Amino acid sequence: MVTYACKDVGIDFVTYQNWRRRYPDFDAQVDRVLNEECADMVESALLKRIKAGDTTAIIFYCKTKLKNRGYTERQEITGADGEPLVKARVLSKEEAREFINKLEDDV
Repeated sequence: MVTYACKDVGIDFVTYQNWRRRYPDFDAQVDRVLNEECADMVESALLKRIKAGDTTAIIFYCKTKLKNRGYTERQEITGADGEPLVKARVLSKEEAREFINKLEDDV
């Protein structure tokens, strides 16, 4: 794509590469254009597949663009009513000492 663009405007590909190295603003603009053009091309191909009835493309679109409508594979594992599965309890110092002593006795 870049090679063809260079030919169209009459510059050598090496000149283009030198400009990218030498001029940060030019480099940033080229990156922006290339990324947007690539994104447009991919999105266009995806939409064509969706219009053709490609189930995989439809599912992909739903999972990435329609999350707010519930199309997601995210799973939340909780207890009843969103409570944690295991309720943690903070031990007192005495309970912690007893627990540690029991562990040491078992070893």
